[in-house]
Amino acid sequence: MALAAPATASFTTANFNLQTAFVNTSTATDSVGWDFGDNTAAVSALSPVHSYAAAGTYTVTLTVHGLAGNTVTSTQSITVSNNNLLKGGTFETGDNQFWTEWASQKNNPPQYGFTTNSPTGSIGGCLRFPSFSNGAGFNELIYQPVQVTAGKQYQLSALVKLPAGKQDYLQLYITTDPNTWVEPNQTFLSLNAWHGWGTTALTVAVDGNIAQLVPQYGSYGFGGTTSGVYTATTTGAIYIGIQAGCYAGASNGDFLLDNMSFVQL
Repeated sequence: MALAAPATASFTTANFNLQTAFVNTSTATDSVGWDFGDNTAAVSALSPVHSYAAAGTYTVTLTVHGLAGNTVTSTQSITVSNNNLLKGGTFETGDNQFWTEWASQKNNPPQYGFTTNSPTGSIGGCLRFPSFSNGAGFNELIYQPVQVTAGKQYQLSALVKLPAGKQDYLQLYITTDPNTWVEPNQTFLSLNAWHGWGTTALTVAVDGNIAQLVPQYGSYGFGGTTSGVYTATTTGAIYIGIQAGCYAGASNGDFLLDNMSFVQL
C-alpha cells in the first residue's frame, strides 16, 4: 500500500470590507485549524469566512495535520479595511437591521444570509429576493440613508446574479426623499427588461458587478454612463434603495445581491 504524501499548507484570501474568505489550497490534509490573528477562537472549517471587528493588519496562521502524520503551517499578513458608507452591504443574517422596507413595496421580502446560491465573487451569505411568480406589479424596495458631501464623488457597486426571466427589473436608486422613488430621475443603476436589458419579452441572465453590467445592457439610470460614480450635489443625507420586481409573468428564478458598497473616491 502506498504511503500518503506529506501535507503542504497554503491558502488564498478574498476581502470585502471587514469580511474575509479563506480558501484552503493545502494538499494531503487530514484536518486544519485557523488562527485569524484577532484573539478569536480557532476554527477547523476547511475554507472559512471570518468577519473582523475592526480594520487593521492581522497575522493569520493555518495549521495543517497531514494524512501522513506530519504537521505544517502557513502564515500570511492580511489587511482589512472598511470605507463602505453603507451598513449591512454584506447581507449576512442580521443585516436586515440596517435596511428599511418601503411601506408601498413589500410584496416579496428578501432573505439575508442566503448561502444556497450567490453571485460570482460573493463572500459568505448574500441577499435573496425569492422568485417573483405572482403576476404583474409585484415588487420590493429596501433602503438606507448615507451621509455625503457636496462636490465629492462616490462609487456605488454590487455583485448581482439575475435569471433570464420575463419583464424583470433590478434598480438601485439614489434620492433625497425616502418617501418617493421616482423613475427615471432617481434611478441610478438599473437592469430593466423595458429599458435595454434584453427585450421586453425575454431578458438575459447576468452575473457580475451591476456598475459594469448596466452599461453593457442598456445604460438605464443616470449612473449607467458614469460606471456607478455619483457626484453629490448637496451635503447631508441621501437614500440608497434596492428595488426588485417583475412587471408580468414570472422571474424564472431568484434575484441575488452581495458585496454592495458606496465609497468616497
